[in-house]
Amino acid sequence: MFFSVTQEYQLWCARIDGEFYIFVDTPGFDDPKTTNEEVFRNIVDCVEAIKDYAIFTGILYVHKLDSIYSAGQSVFIDWLQALCGSQYLQRVTFVTTKWDEIAPIVLEDKLAQLEEWTEKWSVFLKRGALMYHHGKKYDTNGIDLGIILAAKADGQERRRQARSMISRHYKGKQSIYPLLVLELKRGTNIEDTAAGQSLGIQRPVGESTPQISRPNWFGMFVDLLLWPLKRLQAFVSELTKYLPHIASRQRIGRKGMEIIITMPLGAEIALGWGGKGLYVDSPPDDLDGEDGDFEVADEWDGNGEDLFAGFGDTPDERLFAEAFRQAMDERGSGRCLVM
Repeated sequence: MFFSVTQEYQLWCARIDGEFYIFVDTPGFDDPKTTNEEVFRNIVDCVEAIKDYAIFTGILYVHKLDSIYSAGQSVFIDWLQALCGSQYLQRVTFVTTKWDEIAPIVLEDKLAQLEEWTEKWSVFLKRGALMYHHGKKYDTNGIDLGIILAAKADGQERRRQARSMISRHYKGKQSIYPLLVLELKRGTNIEDTAAGQSLGIQRPVGESTPQISRPNWFGMFVDLLLWPLKRLQAFVSELTKYLPHIASRQRIGRKGMEIIITMPLGAEIALGWGGKGLYVDSPPDDLDGEDGDFEVADEWDGNGEDLFAGFGDTPDERLFAEAFRQAMDERGSGRCLVM
């Protein structure tokens, strides 16, 4: 679970290096469309909704290089420190952006500004927090190579770099909680948490206190959990171009969300998404402990060698594999993700 700072409330997920992550985006402080207290209370609502089910892996502090330090920024940094508590400061990553938009003539000035910001973040960095310059190229050890990647021309490489950063910074880390989560688990009132006190939040008094319109976190999480099924359904619709005489049904299998496809000759094949990613199961797991031929592939490699290893012993399996390849080829990418 990550918290990053954007202009609206969003929930999205990604599978990176074998691990499943949920990202929660919230507005930052000093947003003219809302208040700092409202942003905080909405974050608390989100934490309350998932604190017993998720591992709070880290916090991504997204920082535009052209940002100007202000009193509001100072308030946010103090609040973030209070939210984390001393043990969790190491789980913050300061993500700088807009590198490809800097003209060479002002690069030196921007780097000087970044040094000033680094001083503001020093309490985090001294406790193990890290920095990541989104839009720059790193080697496999996380060393900045000094190469700036263009947003459009190098978009795929930028995404790969970002995913690698998440893996480097967070994969396999010991599970620890931000102080705010520990306080809420103990039943501490929002106003009495360290983060709440940092903002000077007062306990509402009387029935005249205005009600704040907040995101429906529960609904957002339900939609997120249904995301794999929706993507599978869309892909099966594409398969019907090449397999016009198939029937399908959906279910939650022991390995993940599945769509069971009944092939023309009667064989059943499960196309699913679970903790290990995309998989094909033939015959499908019967839910009573008997597994089929379970194969997994993180990404489509152009021919399906990973996904269809040991697959294709029957006419229906060969037909399915060929239709799958055709559908992927139509998407126009040798490494196109199904999900």
